[in-house]
Amino acid sequence: MVWGHRRAAKMGLIPHDDRRHTMAVSQYTLRALYFTQGNLRQLRDTLAGFDDEAFQRDTRWPREELPFRPSDFTQDQGHQ
Repeated sequence: MVWGHRRAAKMGLIPHDDRRHTMAVSQYTLRALYFTQGNLRQLRDTLAGFDDEAFQRDTRWPREELPFRPSDFTQDQGHQ
């Protein structure tokens, strides 16, 4: 997309009013993709630094069984 913007500028297509909306949408999409990519990198780094062994030894909250099974919500309640 960035290459397309550069190529359009070289060809003189960007100043045209009929292409302003298209360029604005593509630039918005590009910014959104970069933002999402940054969020994914941050999530990856957070997960990579997560100490799961310390989490298992943490006794502040008791580890109890779930009061329901996730499959309880996928079954049709009328046909049990």
